[in-house]
Amino acid sequence: MYKFFINLDSSKERVKYFDDSWTRWSATSRNEVDKLTDEKMISYHNVSRDYHLGKCGCFKSHKLLLRYIVDNKLNKVIVCEDDAEQIVHEIPDDLGDGFVYLGGYFLNKKRTDGEYKGECGSVNGLNNLSDKNFDVCMTMSYYLGTWEVASALLEEINELKRWRAIDILYMKSKVKKQYYYPAIFKERPLESTIRKNKKKFANEKYRLN
Repeated sequence: MYKFFINLDSSKERVKYFDDSWTRWSATSRNEVDKLTDEKMISYHNVSRDYHLGKCGCFKSHKLLLRYIVDNKLNKVIVCEDDAEQIVHEIPDDLGDGFVYLGGYFLNKKRTDGEYKGECGSVNGLNNLSDKNFDVCMTMSYYLGTWEVASALLEEINELKRWRAIDILYMKSKVKKQYYYPAIFKERPLESTIRKNKKKFANEKYRLN
């Protein structure tokens, strides 16, 4: 199994949360965002320039890692952001060969309705998202069973005329998605490097608290 964590050069203090079994992937900073990504990324009118560039950097970081996975034909890959905290001692072997969320939070299908707070009907282990009335939001932690899954995501992204935040694009993707319950990773209550006023964090039940 390959394990990557995405980390800004300006946040090297977070490296301590990951042992030698993990590979650090250098994140794209606001200052490194290219013109194409900046112009193609959609943000609401009330989103600050700083927040917009943070979204662009996050998007580019995941996109470049997807390209690396595809180019090197890597299978069984876990991708985490540097605020992910592993709360299961050993990562299960039964994650399948598709796309699996390993953490995040439940979001209503209608995004503007925000966090889904109803019954989730989850069973321990893998759960399909196709028959749920909610999605899983965040790219804090996820699993790619094969490099072809990464390729399918990358192809969809490249075909879009405009881009949104990477977690939104994943939710909208036609790639079959599952989530592992309870979550294998929860979100550390650290200051967000994208949205400074963030106050709620995803727990092991895919809820924000």
